[in-house]
Amino acid sequence: MRLIRYLKLPLALQIVLVTSLLYMAAETTNIFMVLYANDIGASKLQIGLIVAANSIAFFVTSLVMGRQSDIHGRVIFIRIGLGLLIPAYVMHIFARGAMTLLLVRCFQGLSIGIVTAALTAYTYEFQAEIGRYISFASLGVLFGDITAAIIQNYNSLFIASAAISVVALVLSLPLTEHQGRKMTSIALPIPLLKANWRAYLAFFIRQFGSSGVFSLFPLLLASIGASRTWIAAINGINMISQFIAMRFVEKINPVRAFRIGLLLSAVVFIIYGSVKVYQAFIPVQILLGITWSLLYIGVLVYLMRRNPERGSVSGLLFSTQNVAWGIGSFVGGGIAQLWGYSAVMFVGAGTALIAALASRGMRSEDKRA
Repeated sequence: MRLIRYLKLPLALQIVLVTSLLYMAAETTNIFMVLYANDIGASKLQIGLIVAANSIAFFVTSLVMGRQSDIHGRVIFIRIGLGLLIPAYVMHIFARGAMTLLLVRCFQGLSIGIVTAALTAYTYEFQAEIGRYISFASLGVLFGDITAAIIQNYNSLFIASAAISVVALVLSLPLTEHQGRKMTSIALPIPLLKANWRAYLAFFIRQFGSSGVFSLFPLLLASIGASRTWIAAINGINMISQFIAMRFVEKINPVRAFRIGLLLSAVVFIIYGSVKVYQAFIPVQILLGITWSLLYIGVLVYLMRRNPERGSVSGLLFSTQNVAWGIGSFVGGGIAQLWGYSAVMFVGAGTALIAALASRGMRSEDKRA
């Protein structure tokens, strides 16, 4: 109790710190994960499977725990997930082969899935203008990139992620449940999917194509001469762009922002497949940050405004993203194995265009039936 009183901070600052540290810890481990998998002997197809396993595990817990947080409250799930992430990152040290690493990444995906939907809903209920707060997730990823660029040693990065998670857990202790927030009766996932199917379908298709792109992106950069420092720096530019853009995107009509983001995704992925010098990715990463901010904040705001079951709809969104990543990463690894990295990028561009077509019919003024 003394520790909680000592740590009592303004709620806005608590949310910002926990959000930033959660994503910083994840990125510190994630950024070189495909390089780590490659170094311990995993093939491109196995790398895709490892990424897929992490995403499917995330899908399971974010779907289930998002709904449970609507019923039982957000804070308990935030703390449980952060607590489980500590051993999850440490266990990476003991992975000595592709299958062992796959199991460890499954556990990490299960753990972070418990936190994410509950924290997103908690944030929205504190401040309806969620874009400003979500931008601190990108800031956390940026600090994770900086940490990785400085440390670089794999085992040291895993320990750093665990230590950051400890700090996040401690800072989550003073969080209190919003008064009158619990819901005794909420819609099941299938009715929510039916009510918002255009948004989820378009988001799924885009993420399916982009998963192969981003799961293999570090290997693409390494193949054209980028060092680990350059890989971290190039990814960091994307995060800086996101941090700035997310603070303004929410002022745009959410449906319009979502569709623009889908169309710009196709442009970014076409450029990815064409660039042969890693320094040329710097301006592309700025555009990528704006693109992701538009489509992610657009669809998130659209869903939050239409549905009172915010833990459930955000959990479904993260589940949609991660099942798409799970399938798409595996497919992307197979495409890269057969036809190379550029083919993966062009497939990603094509799916982004299909996603833009699938979003037709969304209306920001719609109320959920």
